[in-house]
Amino acid sequence: KDVDPTKNWFAGSGITLRCLVPEKAKPKVKKSLSIRLRGNTDALTATGPELKSADAAVIGYNRTRTFEDDGSRKQTNEISINAVLGAVKKVNENFAVTGYVGYELKQSRVKPTPALVPPATERDGDTDILTFGVMGEAYVPFGPKGQPWATSLRLTFSGSYLFDWVKDSERVRGELTAGLFHRAPIDATLTERKKRKPLLGICDLGGYSHIAPNVWTRCDVQAIVTYNQVTKQGSLTPSGNDQFGHAGGKASVSLFLGDPSKKSSFFLGADYLYQLRYAGDPNEIPDIRRHSITLGHRWWQSTGFAIEIKASLADGINPDSFADENALTLGFGIIF
Repeated sequence: KDVDPTKNWFAGSGITLRCLVPEKAKPKVKKSLSIRLRGNTDALTATGPELKSADAAVIGYNRTRTFEDDGSRKQTNEISINAVLGAVKKVNENFAVTGYVGYELKQSRVKPTPALVPPATERDGDTDILTFGVMGEAYVPFGPKGQPWATSLRLTFSGSYLFDWVKDSERVRGELTAGLFHRAPIDATLTERKKRKPLLGICDLGGYSHIAPNVWTRCDVQAIVTYNQVTKQGSLTPSGNDQFGHAGGKASVSLFLGDPSKKSSFFLGADYLYQLRYAGDPNEIPDIRRHSITLGHRWWQSTGFAIEIKASLADGINPDSFADENALTLGFGIIF
């Protein structure tokens, strides 16, 4: 409209070119239902790069043979299962709803069977928990707009019903977790991730940090509050207080040898869980202190399916069964 058609359009300043550059399109959110098999409820909503460090469903077996001072032989057989099957409904890019069923088993048997004084049984130290639940997950970003490195809060709330088959008891549990994320965006390129300086020096919170050639790290911190209502006493000690709860947090750090965005990598991880009992019978419900170390290798067969082998050592109070465990497990895992 600023051009005189009687003049030469390409001479002097008779014409002005204006280019409109479109903003980067936001990825479309798939609202279809996704079926996923993972190692715990936290891993159910992991997708994309976050899937690389999500826990897989694992079945493990360990056999130990020892010789006693009198020349006799004792054999200990241990079996463990950790698996959660969930259906995830993505409501929008910041919110998802998940229904799930989980199973956790830790069983140890000694041959020859030791002498037990009734009512004690071999199962007393086991964990055998079946869980049905629903979980909502939301991301609350609070970093400045246009900031290339995301800062956000991940909030989850789950309501579940647990069957403890060792104690023949049942209970309802509500759990609220809050995790701080300071990391590269989900869609950040590999080059962008390598340029990212870790927030904690050796790792970011909730994301991967490239600290050396083929060496990546990740740290996670969560605040956790749980509340339980016993609906079936079973073999639990009768108490006038059928409610109990814990409040605390969990910290973990992981090391990957090999780019976690590729098809396979070795991994080494450690975590520590600490929760104080704020309600309930102190003689029946303990405070929770538990740490674990994991070493393994994962092979991705496709974008959303992988197998792994790993060894894990866990020591402390199990947050579901409250059994005091010390277990070394060799396991085979699947994740999709």
